[in-house]
Amino acid sequence: MRQLSVAAPPRSHTNDLLGVIAEFRANFPDVRLVMREVFESLGNEMLEAREVDLVIGDNKCCRNPAELLVEPMHEIEPMVIMPVGHPLADRRRILPKDLAKYSVLNHRDSYADDEGRAILTKAGVFDFPER
Repeated sequence: MRQLSVAAPPRSHTNDLLGVIAEFRANFPDVRLVMREVFESLGNEMLEAREVDLVIGDNKCCRNPAELLVEPMHEIEPMVIMPVGHPLADRRRILPKDLAKYSVLNHRDSYADDEGRAILTKAGVFDFPER
């Protein structure tokens, strides 16, 4: 029996991949699918050690993209949730700099994505510590 070993973050198994895993197993019953939970930063090491065939993760899991085939899987669409009547509620497009004037629930350190945190920091979203 052939085997496909996939490493993915823990949340992916329970939130993102359940349907994909079921469909793969239904379409390829002769392939044993092994799912390995791993934090993205360890994905590169698992590939180099040939512990897995495929890694699902963010840009932190691939140290040497020139040596690997890297394909985007999906894109996260950010959204802003606000109360009815909020000054930004009538805007069709909200930029990060627009958020700087209003309270933001998440602290700067709660953003695991360095790029996203940098964009919000540059826009001044975290410039008001009293929030």
